[in-house]
Amino acid sequence: MSFSAVAAPPSWSTACLDWEERLLAGRSLVPDLPLFPNETERALEIFKRLRIPDVHGCPRMGDAGGPWLFPIVGAIFGSYDRVAHRRMIQEFFWLVPKKNGKAVALDTPIATPNGMTTMGQVAVGDFVMDAEGRATRVLQKSQVFINHPCFEMEFSTGEKIVCDAEHLWVTDAHRDRENLNSRGSRTTPRPSVKTTTSIAASVKVKSGRYEISNHRVAVAGALELPEAILPINPYVLGAWLGDGTTSGTTITCGARDAEEMRVHINDCGQSVRIVAHDNRASSLCLSEPLSARPANGYRFRRTARHLGILGNKHIPPIYLRGSYAQRVALLQGLMDTDGSISAAGQAIYSTSLPSLRDDVVELVSSLGLKASISERRAIFEGRDYGPHWVIQFWPFSEIPVFRLERKRKLLRQRAAKASPRSRTRQIVAVRPVPSVPVQCISVESATKQYLVTRSLIPTHNTSTAAAIMVEALIINDRPEAEFVLVSSTKDLAGRAFKQGKAIIKVDPELDKIFQCQDHLKTITHRRSGAVLQVKAADTDVITGGKQVGTLIDELHVLSERSNASEIMLELRGALTARPDGFVIIITTQSKKPPSGAFKAELLKARAVRDGQLDLPLLPILYELPERLARDNGWMARRYWSLVNPNFGLSVDPTFLERELAAAEDEGKEAMALFASQFFNVEIGVGLHTDRWPGAEYWEAQTDPALTLDALIERCDLVVGGVDGGGLDDLLGICLLGREKDTGRWLIWCHAWAHVIVKERRKSIAARLGDFEKCGDLTFVTSMKQAHEEAADAFEQIDAIGLLGPIGFDPAGASGVEKALAARGIEGDERIRGVRQGYTLSGAVKDAETALSDGDLIHAAQPLLAWCVSNAKIEQTKNGYIVTKQASGWAKIDPLMAMFNAVHLMRDNPESASCYSASRGLVTFA
Repeated sequence: MSFSAVAAPPSWSTACLDWEERLLAGRSLVPDLPLFPNETERALEIFKRLRIPDVHGCPRMGDAGGPWLFPIVGAIFGSYDRVAHRRMIQEFFWLVPKKNGKAVALDTPIATPNGMTTMGQVAVGDFVMDAEGRATRVLQKSQVFINHPCFEMEFSTGEKIVCDAEHLWVTDAHRDRENLNSRGSRTTPRPSVKTTTSIAASVKVKSGRYEISNHRVAVAGALELPEAILPINPYVLGAWLGDGTTSGTTITCGARDAEEMRVHINDCGQSVRIVAHDNRASSLCLSEPLSARPANGYRFRRTARHLGILGNKHIPPIYLRGSYAQRVALLQGLMDTDGSISAAGQAIYSTSLPSLRDDVVELVSSLGLKASISERRAIFEGRDYGPHWVIQFWPFSEIPVFRLERKRKLLRQRAAKASPRSRTRQIVAVRPVPSVPVQCISVESATKQYLVTRSLIPTHNTSTAAAIMVEALIINDRPEAEFVLVSSTKDLAGRAFKQGKAIIKVDPELDKIFQCQDHLKTITHRRSGAVLQVKAADTDVITGGKQVGTLIDELHVLSERSNASEIMLELRGALTARPDGFVIIITTQSKKPPSGAFKAELLKARAVRDGQLDLPLLPILYELPERLARDNGWMARRYWSLVNPNFGLSVDPTFLERELAAAEDEGKEAMALFASQFFNVEIGVGLHTDRWPGAEYWEAQTDPALTLDALIERCDLVVGGVDGGGLDDLLGICLLGREKDTGRWLIWCHAWAHVIVKERRKSIAARLGDFEKCGDLTFVTSMKQAHEEAADAFEQIDAIGLLGPIGFDPAGASGVEKALAARGIEGDERIRGVRQGYTLSGAVKDAETALSDGDLIHAAQPLLAWCVSNAKIEQTKNGYIVTKQASGWAKIDPLMAMFNAVHLMRDNPESASCYSASRGLVTFA
């Protein structure tokens, strides 16, 4: 791979040839540079004064930022020659692992796709539910914090949560809504991230003569979950839970509803009959099933006993995590029997069972509704029957929480300008409480929020803000200078802007200097006019040429976009016209094998670090040398602090220990993901659980010296395999040679792709571009060209007397067959149809066996390694097969071509005509 850039003067070489020694000794990875002392000292003084808004107590960077960070900041700003207005180092590439988050009490309930857990029990790798109702993975978990100042936060709906002083919440405060627009009406609320401390200081606000709640939290979205296999129909279960006999199979309902209830239950596949009836009430008995079909027939009593609800009414967790439709059906059963609706359209459910109270609150909340609870006493004729609870919510007609017609028709349409009260809950009190052990998690969701309590209240977790770009605005001396911070998505851009804004808002001096505009995502220096704009690569138009400084966050995510290389070119283009400009890339390792723009930038940074390139680029790569990382060498505890520069600060060793153990239990895929995110270990081949078993041995059986020429030199026979060839497909060929001396199988492949694939398969376009650069793939404008070039390859090998039979998928690649026939390579002996599916399973298993035994060696081609990593198995009655249907189109064609070739070679065919060196070796472009 080649790179082009203006080389830095020799005295400013950023190569760090002793980086391994520095890393293992725990020293800075910034080499000795002739920085400008005044600029360096000034930059560090300012940077160390910046506060970290999402760390407990908002400490200054100088106290909590980590000493490893300061040499990097010094190099960024200390490389600026103020006399020549030139920055001697213009590009910076940081590869740094992830860190941790904010804390709530260990017994705080947290919603997961399978039910509720607690903060103390949840583990890294677990899935929890985010503010939009989607499942999101827990990325990190902190140590347990002791003696943190703690508060109890109470909501208008009755919930109470204990959290520490610096826990983060996304609230829409009344004071946030006090700004007026040009017509004098209130502006649209703009929620923002706030600490518990700041909320405690502003719980109430004056509104006329009254004090009202200042902060409100948005209700979470309806949980998005797949349909569950439920042993009892959810409507039937809901009806029985609402007004059924606790230890029997009888449901009581109003006399006027009896027949309609019978029909609804009957429609659910449950046989039911009316056994008692008078003018006030009726009894319905859930009798034997209507049919013996498994889908409809079940014995209610036996199934209820198995669920543990007979004599113990509650909603089993599996029902609370059913699909949206299943949860609505469950709520309909409850509300038809034991619910009501007011004239105003408010739904009301009453129960005297605490278990049902909590279950119904969670059920209602899981549908995206706000449930309020009030406790009342049941007093009749002077006798106190104890407490019961009333749960109220506003479903409106958009969620049909009733099936009974008389109740359903009372549901009202939501007004076009409905009050936000039905979509928010107010924070009514924040009280100091004795300190309790607290802990925090970091989640993968772009919202950075996860759901706590059975009311599913969103709470927040975030990461360190864009302090570097705030520093750049402060230190800048160019009038009207433009800076840009680029995130891969709109959500991440919003979060990055909030980070920068929070840094400013926690410092009164900075708050006077800067203006933050939420709707534009800009931060403007009031005196110099310099502006920082936060952009999302997936929505904003990214154009270069004007910005003085650019920071690109999480390049490995941005790199998944098909136009990532073009975006990088645009952003970097400003450096040609701005000698004082800079580009900073901060990223963790990719969760997939590196590709596209991320791979290109990573390789370039490594080349500069190793002295292979001389560019004005400073590489800071916190990764272990390959010799130490391979074979799970990264697991050695003595290396952990070396690749995690914030070890002991935002990276907790106890957390790493616990999550490593969890990843080991889950298997190879979880281990690889954990290593990539917390130790910057590159993910290799075949990590999915349904991977082809041969993938486990693939990387160990490489021979980088095995070119096509070398294969021909070393073999007495070469058989071929062909697969694919559609317009949005790959056409792959494989040449499998039998080594003369050892009999081992040697593999080499090539592929062709029509240029239209770049548009039709944008998700893999960048990766295919990488394969083109390394010579494994050729883009063509006509598939006929691909057929001819593939046939040329076989013809040249045939000309030197080595070519044996060629295996084809009978359902495809006919174009190559025709091109071969035109060259005289035809007939049943030479062109073999290889049936796919289970017929090919023998070749698939022989290939993996040969790999494990060291009898199959391949040419270490990235294209074929990628295909191997994509290969998924499909279970059959007698074993498994690898198919395109299981693995996806345009992903494994060269590998399928290899299996076709193996199918021919496994019969150990006779050698082709003798190899003649005088005819020359094949060259393939």
